[in-house]
Amino acid sequence: MVLSLIGVGLAAAAISGLAEQSSKRAYPSLNEKEFDAINGSKGIAHGGYPDEKIMKIAARCGVKPNKHGVLPQNGKNNCIRYVTKYADHDRDIEKFKRAWDRTVENQIKKHGSNLKEKYARNYEYKKGIVERKGHGYFGGPTIVLEINHWHGINKKEQLKRMKELQDQTIWGGVCIHQPKLRHNPNYPSGFTEYWTLHGGKEDKQGKRSTIKKYKNLYRDCCAHIGYDAML
Repeated sequence: MVLSLIGVGLAAAAISGLAEQSSKRAYPSLNEKEFDAINGSKGIAHGGYPDEKIMKIAARCGVKPNKHGVLPQNGKNNCIRYVTKYADHDRDIEKFKRAWDRTVENQIKKHGSNLKEKYARNYEYKKGIVERKGHGYFGGPTIVLEINHWHGINKKEQLKRMKELQDQTIWGGVCIHQPKLRHNPNYPSGFTEYWTLHGGKEDKQGKRSTIKKYKNLYRDCCAHIGYDAML
């Protein structure tokens, strides 16, 4: 009985340790008590907000980066209470918000350069087909593609990315007209993109292979300009 209780206790401790480590994924080695003490003594804005400090604040507040190490853009909202607690001036909070956005942008750029290299061959191959054949190559029905991703970024940023896709990649040549961006009722901070596309002769609305084909092309085009489609 005693051994059984010890086993249960060890398992609970292990689970607790894993949960704590997961919550601090942004900066696993963070010593929370020391970090709080420094902020209490010198103020949260002391030394500015370099990317490393933003990651520490994220870890302290349990905000996790994605698998590519990129923090969620709206994750700063979960840290405002903590930052306010150690702020000496209201401007310290505003500076924090701007610094968070800068850190996320830096992380996206770093990941984006890796993505572009990873999917370069796919993109160049498909670019060759589209440029050689033009719209006549598709010759099939109109396809409406729904894309749900990038939850957490604001509408202005998502519209900017969509415009870059049209202006800077072959995706613009596949589109028939401007896409629509609407709120996704399943995600309070998410949107759904609706793209109207030139379909191929074998394509059919709602067909699994058709959806996969265009989502893969969309992914390659996103990677070409440094964005992770996360499909």
